[in-house]
Order: sequence, then structure tokens, then C-alpha cells
Amino acid sequence: MSRRRRSFFILIPIVIFSLIFILYQYTNRTVYNDADAYGNTPGNLLNGGLFSELDDKIYFSNPKDDGTLYLMDQDLSNFKKINDDKAGYINSVGNYLYYVRMNYEKESSSSSIFSFNNTGIYRIKPNGSSITMLYDDPSGVVNVSGNNLYYQHYNELEGLTFYTVGIDGLKERMISEDGIVPLSIQNNILYYSGTEDDHNINTLNLESDSKSLLYTGNTYAPIVNHNYIYFMSLDDNYEIRRINIDGSNPTPVVNQRVSSYNISADGKYLYYQVDDSDNSGVFLLNLETMESEVILQGNFKGLHVAGDYFFFTDFDDTNTYYITLGTTTGLSIFDPPNLSK
Repeated sequence: MSRRRRSFFILIPIVIFSLIFILYQYTNRTVYNDADAYGNTPGNLLNGGLFSELDDKIYFSNPKDDGTLYLMDQDLSNFKKINDDKAGYINSVGNYLYYVRMNYEKESSSSSIFSFNNTGIYRIKPNGSSITMLYDDPSGVVNVSGNNLYYQHYNELEGLTFYTVGIDGLKERMISEDGIVPLSIQNNILYYSGTEDDHNINTLNLESDSKSLLYTGNTYAPIVNHNYIYFMSLDDNYEIRRINIDGSNPTPVVNQRVSSYNISADGKYLYYQVDDSDNSGVFLLNLETMESEVILQGNFKGLHVAGDYFFFTDFDDTNTYYITLGTTTGLSIFDPPNLSK
């Protein structure tokens, strides 16, 4: 064999390897978001982030398949299973889904449970490919804003602290030793209730890490919606109040004891669970007319808004229900298929 021909055969595997490497780098490169992109609504994250809307799809933790990550069309049809992970705090934005893996809570076991870890924060494409681990320990609430994740970081020594990491998994760092709950981010400002020294509503500039006091009070779960900040007032029997975005003009909104709530993205409807032994139930408040109606009496959780629907779940996880936004009739049981069978 001539030297030229021998060199040609040596070059073939090198060229093939190079092409495979280039293809791998291309298909696994991180596609970045616009700076103002967000992953889920504050109200959904307050309730566990089990539903998340993006374009014409709804991504959700399937209650009929042990919380496994699924997607469906906006009309609640055409279900597809994404992977085997039990998912919470789902953020759907740009080209990826971000979620907390909760496989330690799965009732059934499968080989997928032992991939990487039973917990952590993961990024995945909606077709189920290119799964990437961004954090490998238990975490609390996770929110995606722009090209960063903000999350409650946990370890046994420090407990809950507040961290950020890029959507590419780079530049992880601690922002605060407090276990800040990152529900509401707007224009790169995080609005949150204090967790340590007080429960005031504060702001945190996510570019400079500078904190400012916005509103003094014993508050919980602030949700920014348009020009208002809604919150539960702990000194007022957990009733819902709201203030202007600048912290002014505190106003009562719901004068009943509330255990959780959510608001439609357009700011028209507020959903809340009344925690009262004589009048417990999930209610709808029309924020334009300020008229409220009961949807269903009883104890419920997991209040989510996605697409044109409001979802909520029995306190004992028996059923998940849905109803068209702004209505109190036509309640149905959400019964997606279990595609793991």
C-alpha cells in the first residue's frame, strides 16, 4: 500500500470523529433566552409549579402517572410523556423546560429514578432529549428569568439559602444566606417577603444584589401582577391584601382566611382557597367587579392557571379538577392518560 493511500485511510476515522464531535457540540449547545423571558407565573410557582404554559403547549406534572413530566395542547388533548421524572417547579421558556426532580417521592420505581440523582434541578428539551443537571441536591422554589435560574439551595450545614446559576449551568453563586422564595421577578427585580429578621416585602436587584425595603408588614407570598403586588397578611388572619408596585396604598382584597391563591396572567381573576372549618372551599374573585363566587366547597391545593383553564386538586390528591377561566360552572375532572402503562 502506498504512503498516500495509507495516509488517506488514517485520515478517515479522524474526519469521522471530528464530524461527530462538531455535531455533538452543535446539538448540545445552549440556546439562550431574551433578557425579559420568564419560565412560569408567580402564582403557579407558589402552588408547586405543576403546570407551565409556553406557546401552544401546557407542560405539567401528570397526577395520573405519579407526577411524571408530560405535555399537552392548549385544548387539553394530544398528551405526550417527556421523561420518567416526577417534576415540580416546572419552568417552560425558550427552547427548554427546567424543573425540580422529585423522584424520591415516586410511588413506583423504574431505572430512570437512579439516573444521576433522585433530586436536583434539570434542564431538558420538550422532546425529552438533552437532559442536563444544573444542581444535584434538594431545592425549593425555582424561577427562571432571562438566562438565569434563581432557586432555594439546600444542604445540611446551611439549610435553605438563595442561589443563582446560568441556564448553561455556569456561574453558580450564592446571592443571600436567607432562604428567599423567588416567586415574583419583574424587570430584573425580585419582590419577596423576608424569611429571617422580618416578613416585610423587599426588593432585590438581581444585577447588583442590592436589597431595599418596599413595604413594612407581616406578609407572605407576594405576587406581582401588572401594577399591583398581592400578598397574604399574616397579622390579618391570612387575608389577601394588595399594594401598588411602589409599595403604596395597602388595600384589602379578600377578607377571609386564605391558605393559598393564584391570579390569572391578565390580572382579571383571583383564585383562592378559604381555610375555614365552616366555609372552606376554592373561590373565584373577579378583580374588575370585585365579586366572588365559590367554585367548589372543601379543602383543596395546587391552584394553577394555564391556558384557558384553572386547575386545582383535592387535599388528599384524589382528583385534579379544571374549569374555564372566569367561570364557576362546567367543572370537570382532569383525567390525562397514563402513558407509562
